[in-house]
Amino acid sequence: MMQTSSPQISIITINRNQATGLARTLESVACQTYRNFEHLVLDGASTDDSTAVLEHYRPQLAHAVSEPDHGIYDAMNKGIARARGNHLLFLNSGDYLRNPEALALAAPHLDGPDLVYFDLEVSESACHSRIESFPDTLDYGYFARHSLPHPSTFIAASLFQRYGPYDTSLRIVSDWKAFLLWVCKHNCTYRHVPKPLTIYSFDGVSSRSESAPILQAERLRVLEGEFPAVHRTYLQSEATARRISRIRQRWFIRALCKTGLLEAF
Repeated sequence: MMQTSSPQISIITINRNQATGLARTLESVACQTYRNFEHLVLDGASTDDSTAVLEHYRPQLAHAVSEPDHGIYDAMNKGIARARGNHLLFLNSGDYLRNPEALALAAPHLDGPDLVYFDLEVSESACHSRIESFPDTLDYGYFARHSLPHPSTFIAASLFQRYGPYDTSLRIVSDWKAFLLWVCKHNCTYRHVPKPLTIYSFDGVSSRSESAPILQAERLRVLEGEFPAVHRTYLQSEATARRISRIRQRWFIRALCKTGLLEAF
């Protein structure tokens, strides 16, 4: 989608050998009723039919390239460097906007906050999906366990300008690290819109079971490196909460047994 002036939204799509998913993603963007956006696609030198899909949609793209990269976040950083929008949305191959009015729904909410995040529809199979909701308030405790949904989070371009691009030394959690630092260290502004915007295909790198050890190790490295004292305190409070819960549970069971409401064991 070519613009003569800076668009409100830059959509960045990363792809590598997922031609079917790429076509689904690009079609969901091409049919949007809201048009003040640009779409950039960074393909990592795919060897399947992705380049043919790219050529089909090229007239509607502000930038499209197929070339080797050094991983997901290197490709994302290339997109960031090219983007001209006020807010960036990373809609990677396979993920797609729920309906043609998705961007029209999002646009009125983008004035002001650095981050605007919507809920997410997670497609776990061809026959099953669920809506994942996110909290209105974000803090360290939330990010110690969770992240924001990058396919339905609009990020102010100014955050990358102020704090730099994604950390390419991380394989899986660089977007999570950025959210963590923006919110918990730099006190960026944010807004939650409790409506699903995007459908997330549950087959990305971070969703694979074999990626779980890498994800946990990378998150721990970031937490201990960026917030060592806070993270120690958080772990201690979590351990205390677990002990209290176990004590309460035992007391509750004993009380039920004493009153005869539960047979002793």
